[in-house]
Amino acid sequence: MKFGFNIITLPDFRVFRGQSNASFRLGSSFVFLLMFALIVPALPAQDKNTKAFNKDLAEGYEVATVLEPLTSSDGKMGVLYTARKKNLKAASGWPVVYRGVNVGETDAPDETLYTTENWVVSLPEKKKLGLVRSTQPGFIAIYPSFQLNEGLIGNGFTALWGPEQEGWVYGLLNYDARWGCCDILLVNNDGTEAKITSIRSILEGAVRGHIAKKKIKEAKPAQFVVGYKLLGVDKATVSTGVADPLGVRVGFLAEVPKNESAPVIEGILSVKLARNAKGVASATVTGIKEGAPAPQAPPASDFAAFRKEWNAKAEKGAWKVVRCDLPSPGKGRKAYVRGWVEANVLQRMVHVESRDDKNEIITLYYWRDGQLTSAFEFRKGSYTQISDVAEATETYNFVDEKLVAWLRTGDSDATVEPDEPGFQDTGKRILQESIKRSEPIYQAIGAD
Repeated sequence: MKFGFNIITLPDFRVFRGQSNASFRLGSSFVFLLMFALIVPALPAQDKNTKAFNKDLAEGYEVATVLEPLTSSDGKMGVLYTARKKNLKAASGWPVVYRGVNVGETDAPDETLYTTENWVVSLPEKKKLGLVRSTQPGFIAIYPSFQLNEGLIGNGFTALWGPEQEGWVYGLLNYDARWGCCDILLVNNDGTEAKITSIRSILEGAVRGHIAKKKIKEAKPAQFVVGYKLLGVDKATVSTGVADPLGVRVGFLAEVPKNESAPVIEGILSVKLARNAKGVASATVTGIKEGAPAPQAPPASDFAAFRKEWNAKAEKGAWKVVRCDLPSPGKGRKAYVRGWVEANVLQRMVHVESRDDKNEIITLYYWRDGQLTSAFEFRKGSYTQISDVAEATETYNFVDEKLVAWLRTGDSDATVEPDEPGFQDTGKRILQESIKRSEPIYQAIGAD
C-alpha cells in the first residue's frame, strides 16, 4: 500500500536518554535551503529523513514518525510510531518526529536493539495521550505495509476517529494480521488522557454467534478467523454532546484458513460506543448485516476533479459530439441526449428533460474506460420535487459500477450513507438509466 506524505521535518526538541531537553533543533532558514537546493542536487526527502531517523536512533534519541493517513479529519488526533534503544525509558515529552519515514526502511524493526511503540497523541499540542498496549499474542507496534521478521507482508494498521464531543473523542485502532485480526482497540480520549481497551472479543463474539446460527457443516465457528475493516461513522448518531453515544460501522470477513470447502462470510457490524456516568467507555454490537460492504469510495475531490477534467475535454472539442432528440415524456415537455464519443465509446453524456428554462432536469453522466464513474443531476423548478426549493442537485459516484457515494443538496445538504434504505436501489436505477439513455447515441454512431 502506498501513501502520499507531506515530507516535513518538525522543529521539535530532542528527547535524549528518556529525558526532555529544552534545546530545539534549529536548521538553516528556508530561504537558504531553497537557494542551496537550486545549486546542489537534492537527496529525496524520504532518504534524508530516514538517514536522520536512523542516526538519532543510534545516538540514543527517541525518534518517531506520524502515521499521516490515519490522523483525524481535523488533524488533531493521530498515532505515532516511536523507537528508542532497549535500555531507555519512554520519553515523557515529545520525541524527535520525522514525517514521511517508511519504518520498514529504518533500523527500528530490529527487536534486539530497539523498543518500538504506538502512541495516541494530540498533534497540535504535541502531547502523548496514551500508549497502545495489547495482550494478544504476537502484537507489535506496526506501520502500514510493515514487514514482519518471517518476511510476510499482510499486517497493517488503520484508525477511525469520531467527532469531538465537548473535548472527548472516540477512536478505533485496527491491527490486521495475515489471517484475521491481531487486535482492535477502542480509544476513549477525554482531552487529557486516552484510555485504550481491546474490543476484539466483543466483535468476535457477535460474529461467531452469527456463524453458529448458519450451522455450517464444513467447519465449526471456532475454526473461523475474523478480520475487520473500519467503514465509518454513522452520521445519524453524530453529536457534540459528551454523554451521547456514537455509532460506527465495522466490516468483517470470516474464513477458515486453507480450507476451500468452508464458505467465506462477510458482513457489517453496527457498533455503539458509549460512556457511563464515570466516563468509562464501552462498545456494544447493535446489529449485523450480512454481505460484502460496498467498495470504499475514494475522496469526493477525486470524482470532482475527474468530472472537471472530462468537462474541459468536452468543451475543447476533443471528442465527437452526437445529439439525439427523444420522444416527448409528456404534454408540454421535451427531452434529448447529447453524447461525447471517443473510439465509439461514450465519455460524457447530457440528458435533458424540460418544460421550460425554469423547470427542467439535466443529468450528466461520466464514463472512464467504459464504466460509469459519476453522475451529476441538476433540478430546477417543479423538477426539484421539494416545495419552496428552486434548485437542487444530486451527485452519484461509482466504483466498479456500484454506488459508493451519494450527495444531495436542496433544502439541506446531506450525504446518504451506503447502509441507508434506498441507497443500493438508487445506484441500480442510475446505472439502468445511463444504459437506456445512451442507446440512441450508440445507435446513431453504429456501435455494437
